[in-house]
Formats: sequence, C-alpha cells, structure tokens
Amino acid sequence: MNSRIPPRSLEPMTQPEQPLSALEQIPAVTVEQLVASLAQALDLAEGRRKGHALRVCYIAASLARELALPRGQRSAVFFAALLHDAGVPRVSESLASIGRMYEHELFAASPLQGPDMLAARAGAGNLTTITEAFHDHCFEGASAIASLGLPPQVAEAVLCHHERHDGGGYPMGLAGSEVPAAARIIAVADYSESLLTADPNPLFARRHLDAGLREQSGRAFHPHVVDAMTAVARRDEFWLGFFDHALINLVSEFGDPDSRPLVAAATLRVTGDFADIVDSKNPYKRGHSRRVASHARALAAALGLDEGHQQAIELASLLHDIGMLRVPSRVIGKPEILTVQEMALLHEHPRESADILRTVPGWEPIADWVAGHHERLDGRGYPEGLGSVEIPLEARILATADIHEALTADRPHRTALNPKEALRVMDGLVGQNLDPYVFDAFREVASLLAEDAEAS
Repeated sequence: MNSRIPPRSLEPMTQPEQPLSALEQIPAVTVEQLVASLAQALDLAEGRRKGHALRVCYIAASLARELALPRGQRSAVFFAALLHDAGVPRVSESLASIGRMYEHELFAASPLQGPDMLAARAGAGNLTTITEAFHDHCFEGASAIASLGLPPQVAEAVLCHHERHDGGGYPMGLAGSEVPAAARIIAVADYSESLLTADPNPLFARRHLDAGLREQSGRAFHPHVVDAMTAVARRDEFWLGFFDHALINLVSEFGDPDSRPLVAAATLRVTGDFADIVDSKNPYKRGHSRRVASHARALAAALGLDEGHQQAIELASLLHDIGMLRVPSRVIGKPEILTVQEMALLHEHPRESADILRTVPGWEPIADWVAGHHERLDGRGYPEGLGSVEIPLEARILATADIHEALTADRPHRTALNPKEALRVMDGLVGQNLDPYVFDAFREVASLLAEDAEAS
C-alpha cells in the first residue's frame, strides 16, 4: 500500500459508539477450507439450493475413493467438484437479454437438460444466446480455475464436466475415453445431487437414485462410474454424511491431509482471484472489489491500524459482494428504478455474503464487518437497520471505500464522477451514511490516491 499515507491517532476510535474488533489479523485456514466456503457463492449464481457445491464435492470425493484414484487425481476431483460452475458468473450478463427467465432459472435446471431444451422454455429465439452461454461457461470456468492457481487437471475437469459418454455433450462433443476421468466423476456427482435434492423425501430420493443413474449408464455417463456410485449409495454412512448439517466440515476432510494453513498473502491472493470471478458477472462491476479493497486498506493505514488488521479489512473488502451473485444480471445492470421485489433482493446481498464467510473457521468477525457495510449511522441502512453504536469501525471503513468506488465508476444510470465531485457528494452523506472521523481520514487517502492515479 502507499507508504505516503500517514498513520493517525487511534484515540477517537476507542469511544464506545465506534466499536473496534478484537480481530487484528486474518485467521489462517487451509486452501481446502477456503475454497469449500467460497464455492457456496457459486450456488447463488446458479440458483441452486444452498450447499449444492458441497454436496457435489461430497459425492465426487466419495466416488474418487471408491474408484481408488491416486492422491493427485483425488485432489483434482475435490477442487473441480467445488468449482465446477465457476464460469457461470462470467456468462450471466450475456443472458440478461432473455426477458422470460433469469439466468438462475436456466443454470438451476437438471445437468442433462441441454441448451436446446432450455431454449424451448425460454423461447426458441434465444437458442443461440443460451447455447453460446452454456458452452462458454465451461471454457470460462476452466479459465477461472487457472487464475486461481490450481493444477491443470482441475481446469480440464471443469471444462469437460458437461461432456457425455455417448458424445452428445458439450462444449467439445467428447466421447468415451476422451472425457477425463475427473470430469466423468463430477458429471455423475452433479446429476446424482440434482436427483437427490429434487425429491423432498430422503427415503424416496435414495430409492430413485439407482434407477435414474442406470437409465443414463452408457449414454450420459461411463458405466464404471455409475457402478461405483451405486456401490457408494448402498452404504448408510454415505447418507449420514450427505444429509449432515455440518457437511462443510466433512467435505474439508476430503482434501489433502498434509495441507498447511495459508499465510495471509496467499489468502489474499486466492480471495482476490475469487472476487474477480464474482465481479465478472456485470461489466459495470469488474474490478470493483479490488478497488474497494485497495481504498479500504489505505484508509485503515491512515487510521493507524496495524498491518494484520489492515490485511483483514482488505480481505473483507475483497469478499464484501459475493452475495451479489444471487442478484440476476438484469437487475444489477438495470438503468431504471428497481421494483420493490428487486430492491428487496438487492438488500439481502450483505447477509448472503456474511453467511458464507461465517463458514470459514475463525472468520466470524470478518463476516460481521461485511454484513454491516450497507448499514447507516442514522439507522436507515440494510439489511438489519443497525444504529451507529452497533456498526463496527471496520464496516464503516468498508462503507466509505465502497461508496467512493461506486461514485467514481460508470454505472448503468450515470457516468463516473471525478474524485473531487465524488468527495463533494460523500461530504453530504457524513453523519447519515458515513462516519465523520473515518471520512475525514479518507479525504487524505483520496487525494493521495488521485495523485498516484494521475502520475501513473
């Protein structure tokens, strides 16, 4: 961060009405724990039932064990199953023009419903748009995996998880042994999860799973993988895990047993790359989270917070909008006034983000900061309508950085303001949306950031 930003006295921050978190560094977690938690955000993008990625991973990891895959292949299956639809946010905006359906309804359909079937529901005139989006989400998912620094086998499995054994899948029409082993496993796991969650009665779901898979053996799925799935499904311990409310803990155990907790820099790198996936959902939001994180960390430094605390605030800023994946692209990019229903959906995104972050061990305080980044000092914010004494300092820092970034970026209903115009607008929000002391510090930060931007 910019070393020219001077530290400030923390004395005003110790007043009771401006609570300061006891958390002063990022709690260390393994990459398996981190990805298992963040992958839940992709369920929002797909419109899937909460925990979809975790359940697919649990099934796929169980299959990998049943098939006695080598350790490296089991690891590839683990990450690819969690992130198999990482490309969905990147193609969602291309589906915003479909008036009859949101993209969530399309991606939440059964994995075996091809683009042509979905186009029939959305209107035949949308066939090309839907086909291109569904093919592209495989390529974009593989690209996203590569950006996260995961092994090439993970990207390969994500690219091919919609291919079919009989060659009738997409995006490349591979068949038989051309489909990578990890992709075959994820395809069966994804379909099995859709069958099991479609039936509200667990006993009926268990009974119907075998018949549903057998029908597709040799067609959509490799017979050997189907045989392995039916063997796994005969065991009571599999079902106890599948319906366990603490499934995320079970899933994390399928990862590398020798995995070590990430250092703070590595955690920030992974979360930054994941934030890019989230922001890719809408062209107006691309790069938003990284810019907010940069401004928030600089502001934390100006307020005199130590290095570890600055990193934790940067982390919260990177992930503050992961709950926005539930909001359809057509709503995010809407230039007109939102309807009451659309506004209610938008107002839930801080809670959605916080709920995901609370599943990361030790990250509960960070989740609280994220939950509060749209609260207001006057009590008129969302989602809880908290009063000033209830809003953490870190949430106030995040709110200030978030508002400034939004004002200085193009949006569907207006063009970007220049930095001076943005500060004038923000000055009018002090005492309502913005903390006076935090905004006073941000004036210095904003001027230095503006100077650096001009110099570059």
